[in-house]
Amino acid sequence: MNQNVILLIGFSMRALLAAVLIAAGAAKFADIQSFVATLVGLGVSIHKAYLVNGLALAVPLVEIGLGIALVSGLWPMIINAAVLVLMCSFSIVVLIALSKAPHVAYRCFGSLTDSQFNGKGLIRSLFLTLLAAVIFWEGGCLYISVQAII
Repeated sequence: MNQNVILLIGFSMRALLAAVLIAAGAAKFADIQSFVATLVGLGVSIHKAYLVNGLALAVPLVEIGLGIALVSGLWPMIINAAVLVLMCSFSIVVLIALSKAPHVAYRCFGSLTDSQFNGKGLIRSLFLTLLAAVIFWEGGCLYISVQAII
């Protein structure tokens, strides 16, 4: 396969995941109260306002930051690993929510979503986690194989 095609596919996967992360983070900021309600519904204590508010600000900042970093090319193995950890964490949260709190409003994409935790959300989360795993894997292996081709 042509090395440019391989690089284009790798960058396209990064761009897709980066777009999702940036959109989700921005949507959370735009509708932060709904995200706070989701966090409280998932069991984050409302009595610990600093924790709820801290998470409501930190999660979107991390998403936007990693989304930008993902396509920047800076520290690819570190960024790829961080994105994979984040996506695995989100999938675990969805799995827990499905088993313990399926009635909670799923506002992880801010006002872009208006539903409850469900199988469709789990499939989306697992797909994004798989995409992050492929990006993590290709980040190390793909560039080594492209260098070998050259």
